[in-house]
Amino acid sequence: MEQFEAKLNEIESMDFPEQVSALSGLITELENLLNQ
Repeated sequence: MEQFEAKLNEIESMDFPEQVSALSGLITELENLLNQ
């Protein structure tokens, strides 16, 4: 979970278009973890 917090902190400092793609990637990672 700490790795996600670190990524979220990183995403907060990005520009909006970068945030969108980074968040969608993060969501995909979470879905993959949940589906294991």
